[in-house]
Amino acid sequence: MKKNILLSVISALLVVASFSPLGTGLLAWVGAVPLLFALQGVCAEWPCGGARKSFFLGWLWGFVFSVGTIYWVVNSMYYYGGIPLVPGAFIMLVLAAYLALFPAFFALLFYFTADYRPLFRLFVIPALWVSLEFIKSFLFTGFPWALLGYSQAGFTTFIQLSDIFGVWGISYWVMLLNGGIFLFLLNLAHGSGRRGLRIEPFLIFVATAAVFIVVVVYGLVQVGSVNKETALWPEVKVAAVQGNIGQAVKWQHSEQKKTIARYSALIQEASVAFDNADGVAADNNGPGLIVLPETSMPFFLARDPDMLPLVKDVARDSGSYLLIGSPDYKSDGEGGHNILNAAFIFSPGGDITGRYDKMHLVPFGEYVPLKRILFFIEKLTAGAGEFVEGRGLYPIELELGGVKTSVGTFICYEAIFPSLVAELARGGPDTSADTARTAGTARTAGTARTAGAARTAGLLVNITNDAWFGDTSAPHHHLDMTIMRAVENRTFLVRSANTGISAIVSPTGEVIEKTNLFEAAVITARVGIRQGGPTFFGRFPNLFPCAALIFSAIIVILSLRLRRRY
Repeated sequence: MKKNILLSVISALLVVASFSPLGTGLLAWVGAVPLLFALQGVCAEWPCGGARKSFFLGWLWGFVFSVGTIYWVVNSMYYYGGIPLVPGAFIMLVLAAYLALFPAFFALLFYFTADYRPLFRLFVIPALWVSLEFIKSFLFTGFPWALLGYSQAGFTTFIQLSDIFGVWGISYWVMLLNGGIFLFLLNLAHGSGRRGLRIEPFLIFVATAAVFIVVVVYGLVQVGSVNKETALWPEVKVAAVQGNIGQAVKWQHSEQKKTIARYSALIQEASVAFDNADGVAADNNGPGLIVLPETSMPFFLARDPDMLPLVKDVARDSGSYLLIGSPDYKSDGEGGHNILNAAFIFSPGGDITGRYDKMHLVPFGEYVPLKRILFFIEKLTAGAGEFVEGRGLYPIELELGGVKTSVGTFICYEAIFPSLVAELARGGPDTSADTARTAGTARTAGTARTAGAARTAGLLVNITNDAWFGDTSAPHHHLDMTIMRAVENRTFLVRSANTGISAIVSPTGEVIEKTNLFEAAVITARVGIRQGGPTFFGRFPNLFPCAALIFSAIIVILSLRLRRRY
């Protein structure tokens, strides 16, 4: 058992090292192999009583992996939540222990399905893995951080399949590679003296290689095809502005005018870059889009009689659309107010013409769940009270690149939810009554959306404030997840982060421009406005993981029934 424990720990460390910023994504192809051998060792040694041991090995793997990928939680709680280091570390360990339950159940299901033929197991193992990742994405509001597929975000060719299957398909492919190596070596060793198993290593090798080749060929073909298609899209100038304003001071009232002044200077820098681009471009397709980070204006901008005119002047001077993050509020119907995490669009004329209110809030960051029970816990976000979710996942409509389009805007934590961004990318909720009530709802919500307009978002925008993370791996992980959203929906994406990493990403996942951490910066590019309908994944973002879940459930049920029979 000691050997199996060691293999599990080594495996977890290898997979942690496959994620950014280490940039060793190829480790993910083999990182889970030691875990699979450890679990197989339990199956061989305790064929009838190894369920608990398998569960423990999976939990241990998950605990080590989770500590290695969410250790930044301690930084957030210590520096911004006022929680001492030791209690903060304890809370992080509790969260890691919970997240470890998902690999633990994978290990348990691995044990129950160990009697199937090796070639069939090649496809069962990744299905079990994806099923547990998918459950983790929605259980208790969901926390799909550091899914296995994100380890490949730096390899453009390998992630193209996500326009069909999403990050779930990339996770499946990576775990299939691990399973193929594991099953090939296992059967090569155990089957050499048994005629019936001699062909198994060969079949496993061929099947694994075939899947690998299909993914690579599809990736190469799609990169070329998408690049040709995007070259025909109407172009628009975009900029991501990174203010690098410290979390400790940004909510102070005395800093408000300084904040506007800093962003005004950066916006001016972006405008100069736009003018220079117009000088060398064949034509000028009208105003560009300059994106500022989440809560870049850390006050109630839309309702502040002193600050709002200053920002309107900045918008007019820029000659571009400005997308600005700022809190807002609405009546709670009981004489009080609810706080919203909003993104406002300012037109080149200085008017607010659209907005999006964040839908998926950060537990304990923007609100405290079960407040009556957890009354002693305060949220991490300073200065504005507790937030509530907005009215829905509706893109903001405007005219860019000489065409009417919409911008699918998602804020911070929402970037880690594939189906949420897919809904924004395809134009919002698909309900029959939506078109009829669109004009009225747009007026009441302040969103510039008109009945009969094209639904599919022409551009994706992510605004965030990753200052919470500090100089940890988290900003890199967060960017990788955002890259995957661009590929899943085949749409250019602009990301503005307060302290970094800001980026402009192509529909193939290529990072066109990006900033470093903790610097004030502006990045600009000319990007295409997506034409046509949503991708297959955009239409059916949960189809593949649900299919994997159903398939896994059937296999596990059949396995349990067979075990009871014998």
